[in-house]
Amino acid sequence: MERALRLTLVVLSIAGIVVSLCVLAGMGCSNPPERLNAPPQGHTERPNKLQEPFVYMTDNAMLADMSMSAVHFVPHQAELNANGIRRLKRYAQILKLYGGTLRYDGVSDAAGLVQGRMEQVKEFLLAQGLERDRVEVKRALAGSEGMNASEAIAVREATNFKPPDQTSGGGATPSTGGASPAGGGAGSAASH
Repeated sequence: MERALRLTLVVLSIAGIVVSLCVLAGMGCSNPPERLNAPPQGHTERPNKLQEPFVYMTDNAMLADMSMSAVHFVPHQAELNANGIRRLKRYAQILKLYGGTLRYDGVSDAAGLVQGRMEQVKEFLLAQGLERDRVEVKRALAGSEGMNASEAIAVREATNFKPPDQTSGGGATPSTGGASPAGGGAGSAASH
């Protein structure tokens, strides 16, 4: 009796392993899914039917942005990283068609680093075949010239943002009612 029970358990175990292997083999043989890659993310041999409109949307977003930032460079250097190279290759194609000004948003970079990075961008675009008179790179915010001070103040007041207390090391928190702990009201930050 005990021997028959052991034999039954062995047979069931082997049957379970065989069924598991068949299920796994069936899953492993299925075709890979379509991919939605579009420039500058890459190319795929299995394009999704939405890829063409996705490329168009990506290009429109890049045209609206027209910028490079520190994330596209090796930290503390003027050398492009892989992300920056991919982005600039696509910008080269876009700028050949539409022209325009590419902005570098290096707000926290040292002046020498900013100039080096802007030169690197310009040289890269020239190496991609753009004509010198069609390549302009300047230091500015992404997608625009930025906002004036009155707009920035209106945004700050609308969000009820309370800057961190520099003396206590506390974090930024939303204010209640626009009044600061010092009693200066919402506009008191401008007087410091």
